[in-house]
Amino acid sequence: MCKSDLVDTDLGRKRCSNCPYVFWNTPAPVVAMLIERGHGIVLVQRGVAPFKGGWCLPCGYIDPCETPEQAAIREVKEETGLDVEIIRLLEVCDPHPEKNQIILFYLCREVGGILRGGDDSLDAQIYTKANMPQVCFSAHQDIIDEWLGIYRE
Repeated sequence: MCKSDLVDTDLGRKRCSNCPYVFWNTPAPVVAMLIERGHGIVLVQRGVAPFKGGWCLPCGYIDPCETPEQAAIREVKEETGLDVEIIRLLEVCDPHPEKNQIILFYLCREVGGILRGGDDSLDAQIYTKANMPQVCFSAHQDIIDEWLGIYRE
């Protein structure tokens, strides 16, 4: 890009006003995992912004040349110390206007490891319906609410 101003195109994208550069601004692919343990689920306490110190499902970006399933397994290991297997895809969340991410939510089963905070999480804990903390991402809260209502009643 030549650093000229970006202008809107007819297709809703932006392009350079002086050269052929197009700013695609495609959504970033993200995975988030709901891991059941007993009557609870695993939540991590974020160690990084946004919402540092807040609680959410283990989650993270898909790395280049990585499948969503590989990313899910890797992110869980990094953030919780647990080894998991994927049971199924729960939901694909449309891009949030502010985050511009597509989130793939997976239901996972623990198959090994030791629960602990790690990588960019300060802590990892099991929470049940009775002691569920406020969750910092609304899309995560929606999935948890579904789990609380459908899977545990």
